[in-house]
Amino acid sequence: IATRSLNVWRQWTILVALACLPATALAARAEPNTHQEMLRSLIAQDAAVARVGYRLAIANRDLCPRTAPLPGFLVHSPSQYAPEYRADLREVAGLSSGFGIAAVIDNSPAERAGLRSGDILLKVEGEAPASPKAAKADYGPVEALNARLDEAMVDQTLEVAVLHRNGTQQTLS
Repeated sequence: IATRSLNVWRQWTILVALACLPATALAARAEPNTHQEMLRSLIAQDAAVARVGYRLAIANRDLCPRTAPLPGFLVHSPSQYAPEYRADLREVAGLSSGFGIAAVIDNSPAERAGLRSGDILLKVEGEAPASPKAAKADYGPVEALNARLDEAMVDQTLEVAVLHRNGTQQTLS
């Protein structure tokens, strides 16, 4: 996929997810455990958008003059959520700091390598990603990590170390 197409795909993913947020927020307000239900819904919607974007990018790769590999996973961080949701994010996704894997796309390189939703990202190419600390919701650290992942994949490979939900650490490539 052309680098431009990859960036457009990410931008559309973000826009669609943000467009869904108000409807999700209104629906979740009427339910008990509002924050947790809202987070579950938002993460599921983000994953659905990522799956669609990945399938579109793969299906249209022959139309792109320059292609780049797609890892097939979606990262998230507590920093992208408002502070009042972060404690609930620990309960919903097991993520209290750093970066986690929000979704893994079926039949993607990430799935074939053994990456799972809920994994905690410990290292990218042998280096720990900087742990974002934001007082307000800020998607910038996730964008910066996505750019780092894109750079690392230029040679068609990517090595990540993760902590699985069962407590085991694994390096995947």
